[in-house]
Amino acid sequence: MEGEGRNAIFAAENQWEVYAYDFSKVARDKALKYAENKGVQVVYELHDNNDLKVKSCYYDVIALIFTHLPTQQRPIVFENWLTQLKKGGKLLMEVYSKDQIYFGTGGPSQEDLLYTVEELKELLKSLKQIDIFAQQVFIDEGSGHQGNSSVIRVVAER
Repeated sequence: MEGEGRNAIFAAENQWEVYAYDFSKVARDKALKYAENKGVQVVYELHDNNDLKVKSCYYDVIALIFTHLPTQQRPIVFENWLTQLKKGGKLLMEVYSKDQIYFGTGGPSQEDLLYTVEELKELLKSLKQIDIFAQQVFIDEGSGHQGNSSVIRVVAER
């Protein structure tokens, strides 16, 4: 779920071939306009996690940046995402931890949409864990996401 394209455009500016998706046409349109203004190309489709077309062993890297799903949806959606990683492919994640609810500096306000390290380890157990850790960082990503925050970062390999 890419949103308005900041991460996709960053990757495209660094010569990555980028595929992104989201359920919001408004977000997609903003992202494509942003990509055009930056002079980069991004393939951006409209999907939600329930109609995502799974491409087995297709991607070199999957980045999930502040992708927050209800606990009940996570097993099947994560399985679909991980199936799409090539052998040796990398998964990069940054999400808000359950502790973020006490910071009030952005992210979901529902605890069910936040993560713990243990939950992510269980969801990613089929991968080779390279690094997974929770930390407090200063986020400065617009007025809705600014200040000290509790995040979990993951770099894993299939």
